Amino acid sequence: MLAYVEGRPGNPEQNPDAEQNIQRVIRQVIAEVKGQPTDVLGFVAGLAGLNDPKDLEWAERFTNVLGETCAWYHVSDSVVAHSGALLSKPGIIAISGTGWSVYAVTETDRRLYSENLAHFSGGGAWHLSCGAIHAMIGTGFQPDNQEFIERVLAQLQKPTLEALREEIISFGYNWSPEFSRTVRSICPLVTEAAQNGIALAQSVCNTIAIGMAEGIKMLGSCFISDTVTVALMGSVLRSPYIKRQTELALANRSCRVFHVVDPTLSGTAGAALLALQHCGVFIDDALIARLRRHPMAAV
Repeated sequence: MLAYVEGRPGNPEQNPDAEQNIQRVIRQVIAEVKGQPTDVLGFVAGLAGLNDPKDLEWAERFTNVLGETCAWYHVSDSVVAHSGALLSKPGIIAISGTGWSVYAVTETDRRLYSENLAHFSGGGAWHLSCGAIHAMIGTGFQPDNQEFIERVLAQLQKPTLEALREEIISFGYNWSPEFSRTVRSICPLVTEAAQNGIALAQSVCNTIAIGMAEGIKMLGSCFISDTVTVALMGSVLRSPYIKRQTELALANRSCRVFHVVDPTLSGTAGAALLALQHCGVFIDDALIARLRRHPMAAV
């Protein structure tokens, strides 16, 4: 990997400036290597919000800054994550970070999301943080959670639980982007508290872990083999407490044996792998080792 650039969010369902953000970061990464758009031979975009064939219309428009000789491929962010984590081999990835997804590629190359089985009970940082706030408001200060709640209120810059509750009521269903970001920022406090034995935080984290494991198990039933490889990804799912609880849930009364492995590469490197494959490059251990040298190729 020669260059890496981070930009503003690119999910059109959540960000009205997604098109400009995506085009800006494409131009920036080309500039990093002192190239031109016409120099690009293969391009893979792993896009959040790309959930349906009709979404290709906006996906292609958002990335239309490259030369006509470039081979374009637009897939969901889960596809590039699977490419990196499992090198596109059969197995399941579960992601819980900024967003969440459970995605499988079976031995027969059947590609499924847990949503295909009407499963929606996982969650990412937003769900975890909101769950903690709901539990805090509903439980109130208790001897075993007072310090945790005080730390959360300080992070949210609210003097009391009552003040937090009333602000949420005032927003209704229309939380401001700034308040939403602030809410997501308490996620590390929740996972840390769970690791430290705070029952309120553990209860919220257990809900995420059980929901993610449920999605993995359902997709696991679609595999022929009795053993299915699973990679857990994302800052929420890889936090020590939630990772452990997810693994315990997978081992309990499951239709398959789930072999949990560390992801080989990041989704960023997974996109690069797919682009190389589409350009006819043979993927071997040496190439993967070269990709791993870049800090953003690690998980």
